[in-house]
Amino acid sequence: MKWIADYHTHTWFSHGRGTIEENVLEAIRKKLKAIAITDHSFAHPLIGLNIDKVRRMRRTVDALNRRYQRDIAVFLGVEANIVNSRGQIDVPARMFPFFDLLAVGLHRMVFMSPVLDGLRMSMVNNLQWLSGARRRTAATVNTRALSRAMERYSVD
Repeated sequence: MKWIADYHTHTWFSHGRGTIEENVLEAIRKKLKAIAITDHSFAHPLIGLNIDKVRRMRRTVDALNRRYQRDIAVFLGVEANIVNSRGQIDVPARMFPFFDLLAVGLHRMVFMSPVLDGLRMSMVNNLQWLSGARRRTAATVNTRALSRAMERYSVD
């Protein structure tokens, strides 16, 4: 298998260590043709994005696309958090135009909405280690939330 792109990378804008340009340069070094910067979305306490970060990231990605256009395609994405069992995510609709792609995931330590639904999902996931039945319940709840997110949004 030959890797040609990496569509899930993080930077210091969430919990990664490097800058966007450092990620791009490493991707070029590895001879990738494309990279997406997909830092954690808005409902992640302490490490999540905000509008100011997204605006800076968009400007940086656009500048890097101009600088390295012969070497690599650089995309700005987001790793959105699924915030309830209905598959809703934490990216406000007004933010979608900033992003080239959308990844979604279930994460711990995310502000869930509505709170009761979030507590139920958290309990199901945090207690799954107790028994096989609880693991199956968690798998069902999580799969349903992921499926619903893919039905609601244009997930890449």
